[in-house]
Amino acid sequence: MNKLPVAQGLHFCRRFSVDARRREISQIGMFSALSAPRFPTDRFRVGFFALLCDGQGEGMLKLEVSRLFATEPPQWIWRLTRWAKFPENPLLTVPVMVATEKLQFPAAGEYLVQLICDGQTIVERVLPVRFKRGRKS
Repeated sequence: MNKLPVAQGLHFCRRFSVDARRREISQIGMFSALSAPRFPTDRFRVGFFALLCDGQGEGMLKLEVSRLFATEPPQWIWRLTRWAKFPENPLLTVPVMVATEKLQFPAAGEYLVQLICDGQTIVERVLPVRFKRGRKS
């Protein structure tokens, strides 16, 4: 990568709607935290969205979710790696959309979501995952 991109945020959602004709992307079911009735959880459907600009060249993008601990280093639970090529015009933005139905959380707590380009973190955000008590009958 000639120049690392700058991220304009990192968002979580349930899914995406893409209208190629209009060149529009919609994030559906945005959230900032998750709740689950048991751990390890069932598999979650999660979409990750970031808008990158000012990057030049080509490089490896990695999206990684890690469990955070108070006394231990983070432990990754899911990752996806893909090649990215940025336009010659640094003013053009590049959307990064990743959707997975395979994200499973081993315990309640905080999880760090990082978008990494050529080994350097360009954006990160904490995703809290909480225990949700069921309703009594």
